[in-house]
Amino acid sequence: MSDGKIHRLVLWVPAPRSASEEERQKDPFGVFGIIGAEFPSGDSDDYACLCRKAKSDHVSEINRLFEDSVPSFETIDALD
Repeated sequence: MSDGKIHRLVLWVPAPRSASEEERQKDPFGVFGIIGAEFPSGDSDDYACLCRKAKSDHVSEINRLFEDSVPSFETIDALD
């Protein structure tokens, strides 16, 4: 039964994309790239851009955090 909400699943796999169909078949996460989307898929999908999109009310704070280093997910998530 649908509750009318959009549900998303994000999987972070810190590995390069599978280059061939054969490699993708061996990759246990490869199917998610086929049925969904993979990122980064362009310049706007780097970590800093994703943080700015997710926390658009905190862009200046996010910019400041990225000036010093690469903040953790927990740091960005705590901005609310």
